[in-house]
Amino acid sequence: MAIRTWGKLLLTALGVSVLAGAGQLGLAYGLGIVRLTGSFTGSTVNQWPAQLTWVGWFAAN
Repeated sequence: MAIRTWGKLLLTALGVSVLAGAGQLGLAYGLGIVRLTGSFTGSTVNQWPAQLTWVGWFAAN
C-alpha cells in the first residue's frame, strides 16, 4: 500500500517539476534571454556558453 502511495507522490512531483521547468524555460525564451537556435554570427558569436549558463540558472532555480 505504501509503495503505491509513494509512487503516486513521486510521479506527481516529477510532473510538477517538468511543468515548472518548461514554464521557466518558456518564459526565458519569450523574453529573449535564451535563444535555442545556436546559430550565433557576428558580434554574438561567443554567446552560446552564456545561453547555456542562463538555462542552467533557470533549471537550478
